[in-house]
Amino acid sequence: MTEALSAGVAGLNMAQNADGGIVAEIHSRHGRSAQPESQQVLAVLRAVLEVISAEGMAATPTTIFAALMSALDRPDAQSSPGITLAMCTVLAVALVRVPNGVLRSKFNSSVQLLSKVAERSRQEAAAVKAALLCLGQVLAAVEPGAWHAASRTFQLLLSFATDNRPKVRKRAQASTGDVLAALQNSPQNLAAASEAIVAVCKLVLPGPAAAARAAATASNKQRAAAEAAIAAAVNDVLHLLGALKAWVPLMTGPSLPPLLEQLLKLYSLHQPLLSRHTSEVLGSLIARPGSQISSSQLQQLIELLVDGEASHVLSGTSCVTFLYV
Repeated sequence: MTEALSAGVAGLNMAQNADGGIVAEIHSRHGRSAQPESQQVLAVLRAVLEVISAEGMAATPTTIFAALMSALDRPDAQSSPGITLAMCTVLAVALVRVPNGVLRSKFNSSVQLLSKVAERSRQEAAAVKAALLCLGQVLAAVEPGAWHAASRTFQLLLSFATDNRPKVRKRAQASTGDVLAALQNSPQNLAAASEAIVAVCKLVLPGPAAAARAAATASNKQRAAAEAAIAAAVNDVLHLLGALKAWVPLMTGPSLPPLLEQLLKLYSLHQPLLSRHTSEVLGSLIARPGSQISSSQLQQLIELLVDGEASHVLSGTSCVTFLYV
């Protein structure tokens, strides 16, 4: 009996070594929970392990990844947000253990499928949040010089960065930051990702001013809708500014002057909350080495500081030093 027990323990340890700790991590997170979501995660894990075993393969991060990607494309996953959530939960645990070489070899098909999963789960906060986590993990593995394969999917990720649902928005923002961090040694890809962010800023940041102009010509019947449009535009800008505080230090220097141009325009709205958050982004931007800000932009910022519009930038000593060197 002792020998059988020892053999069982040894077999379990070998299985855990093979899967990189995926099974152990999922059981530690969900094994003691009676919540339906956790039970669904455990059921998905068991089903995946059974499929892999039936095919005579070992449960490794790569085989678990492959099995889950195949399952995500099946009709039952497509029709059930709960199953999608459970599959993406297990997949996210596996993805951090899958070698980059494997992810790159399956990159195109993976981003296409995960983009489809995110799109079809858009209205289900928990499911789309889980899908965005997986999407960011795969995007981070993009091969140097192959950004064309990631471009559309990265834009999809950015589209959730101003989502009104806090958990979805924060997940999209964090995943975008993870992608930028992973691209630091891939200048061409990082430049393209930074330009994509600037393009989003050019669409979102002018929103409050445009909404205010439209409201100025609105009739009394249109007043409520016009005010709602202003509030929505301001919310989008605040969400984006919150993300930019973390993104700017990771973006390329040449992408920052056009971003600064958009940020400086926000002061003309004379909205204290917008000005404060704008100043915090500017603090990150000007303190960043190699930001390539032009002398005219620096002059404009100094004038704003003198007028008190951008006083929050003064909270960083490095920013002040940068301005006066």
